[in-house]
Amino acid sequence: MDNYEYIEELLDKYWACESNLEEENTLRKFFTQEQQFPAHLQQYRPLFMYQQEEREIRLSADFEAQLLAKINTHHTPRTSHPVPRTRYRTSFFFKIAAGLLLLLSIGFFAQQYQKMQEQTAARETVITAIGMIADNLQQGETMIDDGLKQLETFFTNKN
Repeated sequence: MDNYEYIEELLDKYWACESNLEEENTLRKFFTQEQQFPAHLQQYRPLFMYQQEEREIRLSADFEAQLLAKINTHHTPRTSHPVPRTRYRTSFFFKIAAGLLLLLSIGFFAQQYQKMQEQTAARETVITAIGMIADNLQQGETMIDDGLKQLETFFTNKN
């Protein structure tokens, strides 16, 4: 059959997600027919047959009634089974552990914040001290320059 090439083109488009609904319906019709086709196309038949078979599956008319009957036969009221107290105890201990973890975390971060503040204050103190030293050195330099000028004028006036 010469339309095998056309089917192969449609399969290429189908696998590249470029086919439209009409082309996909053509593929479904082709693969659900009761005819023989080449072996390389035979591998795709179960996929399209599966789609057709799944489309035909329907729930029985009394499905809901059967489901409700099974639920009612297996359903037991909650009051018949006492709730174990260990679940409440463990959740209580988990709550306490979570609270302690929260408090420890807050304490840790508060301590880190305090250290950071102390480091910032120490840095500012060092910067201020260096500034004061620089000012004093500058004053000492100007005093030395003035003293040297006075000595120079003294020696020049003497000669």
